[in-house]
Amino acid sequence: MKAARPRSKPYCVADGDGLVLWVTPDGTKFWHFRYRLHGKQPCISMGRYADGC
Repeated sequence: MKAARPRSKPYCVADGDGLVLWVTPDGTKFWHFRYRLHGKQPCISMGRYADGC
């Protein structure tokens, strides 16, 4: 996921099984978990991606 670079618009990169990395234009990266419940697709924010790991 370190290879995900900022673009002019925010975008997400799927990691598998609902986990996605959301990349903003300023280069900030956030983990989100998407799941389906009762026909809706909520999203849980898991926190910021640490570049120093």
